[in-house]
Amino acid sequence: MSAPRSSTRASATALAPALASRLAAAAPTLGPAEEQVARVLLSHAQELPELSTAQVAELSGTSRASVVRTCQRLGYTGFQQLRVLAVRDAAGERSGAQAAPDTVIGAARALAEQTVQATDMLEEDPLQSTVADLATARRVLVVAGGLSASVGGALSARLLRLGVTVVSPSDPLDAEIAAAALGPEDLCMAISASGVNAQTLRCVRAAAGAGARTIALTAFLGTPLEQAVGRTHITPLPHRHYQDEFHSPSRLAQHALVEALGGALERRLGEGAGAVQDRILEVVSGHVDE
Repeated sequence: MSAPRSSTRASATALAPALASRLAAAAPTLGPAEEQVARVLLSHAQELPELSTAQVAELSGTSRASVVRTCQRLGYTGFQQLRVLAVRDAAGERSGAQAAPDTVIGAARALAEQTVQATDMLEEDPLQSTVADLATARRVLVVAGGLSASVGGALSARLLRLGVTVVSPSDPLDAEIAAAALGPEDLCMAISASGVNAQTLRCVRAAAGAGARTIALTAFLGTPLEQAVGRTHITPLPHRHYQDEFHSPSRLAQHALVEALGGALERRLGEGAGAVQDRILEVVSGHVDE
């Protein structure tokens, strides 16, 4: 790992007191790995603008997921946001949302970079378990409302085209009824970036109460949704707080995750998925205007 530039060390000193305060407040909730990351963050506070998630993981002897998780425990959305604030605080700029690029292409590239960064908290083994659950479920209930509805629609469409029996009611009451009617062979996939959507939570709890498996795609740790489901996959948003997402409601990371899960499921289903897709092609071809 290359040494950070000395000019950055000197300029980032302003972050240390704020970071120390956050660490003190979060200390009771940190696990052993998170404590190791926290110590590295504080001892290298002056160097943070030059460090990557992988480098902090190496310095702390933990994983990239542990680094991002620790930053979220401290009130940041992830390590990348902590780095941004370190640079901003050192420069004496007003804290707040990161300034948007002034070109459409620049904004598109920034969103793409944020989507890559949002994968830092994902872990392969739990994702493979979700693929296995999708492959073996008798039926899958997809629950997603508000700004997450588009992701739910994308997941439902992807699963449908792989031959999975999907239930995705648009009416909130129908969704809750469907959740209560699930059984142990069924799966409920809940999508809520905030993790506090009341209707989504009601459906998840109804599904769990019926004995179904429950999985969430969300953006924050420690939310009621994370606590209500059996497994969670987190793709952080580039904001300080979930309420800020209304200013920039991007769901690119969740859409990317849905596509990746669909691709993994297709590979797992193998010839079975291919046979379904052949039949789907016949249906689609009947709707093509020649």
